[in-house]
Amino acid sequence: MIGIYLFLFSFSFIVCIGILVASYLSNFISGAKLQKGFGWFVVVMAVCSLYKEITGCRDP
Repeated sequence: MIGIYLFLFSFSFIVCIGILVASYLSNFISGAKLQKGFGWFVVVMAVCSLYKEITGCRDP
């Protein structure tokens, strides 16, 4: 039972750190560049996901 709470705490901690880093970096990177970068990230992740589905490659 304690394992799930450790996982939730770790996940929440990483999310909070990510929010702080992102808010700091947003002072130096324009919103348009962030949107374009996120769009490319989504495209790359979609291609990777499709590749795994088509080839039948699964993580162990």
